[in-house]
Amino acid sequence: YSQIKGKKFASLALAIPQDDVFTQNSFSNREILWPADKVFMPAHYPETDQAKLTRFAICNEKRESCIDFAQGEQAYFYCEFQLKQNIGVPIIRMMISNPFNVLVHAKNSLHHEMNLPEKVNQGDYIRFCRKITLNLAPDEYVFGLALKTMEAKDYVRLDKTDPEDFSREKIQLWRYDQMASFKITPRGGKGVKKLHGGICDLPGDCYIQLISNT
Repeated sequence: YSQIKGKKFASLALAIPQDDVFTQNSFSNREILWPADKVFMPAHYPETDQAKLTRFAICNEKRESCIDFAQGEQAYFYCEFQLKQNIGVPIIRMMISNPFNVLVHAKNSLHHEMNLPEKVNQGDYIRFCRKITLNLAPDEYVFGLALKTMEAKDYVRLDKTDPEDFSREKIQLWRYDQMASFKITPRGGKGVKKLHGGICDLPGDCYIQLISNT
């Protein structure tokens, strides 16, 4: 076992199980329900000297392969990387862009305050799942992936690091901005069909007060 931020983690060296709840070497706050092999798309993408993407998938809430969603539905984005050399702390970033190549949304595993391993060995696999509520305008979108790494000594002082310095401390291992496209259509049912105007539904609240003049 290795230790980082005062917590113990098991090594990521593994024989990859199939179609299961991936818990043995999970560093997220909850279990990863890994979908069946048949839902994954072939990963015919360029390899680097550091890593290769072995497979990825876009799924609905039933963990079925899906690229057509209604506004507000939940989507699950899965990917699996195999390391071709030893690295430090792994960081996976997911991006969503619109047809005009405007970045609509991007987050990496550090934004979710996950507990991450301090190293990954050559030959090990990293699995990643991102669940997103698709509060986006009806349109066609493209998602991308990036795998980065940083040294454990930099990771432990993350809270005290200047954002610009933090960006310089990350090393990119693999990136592809146009993995696959998916479509969002207006939601059905009663009431206003369109959830919002513009690209994104931003978090917030609304208040109305009536002041009577009588």
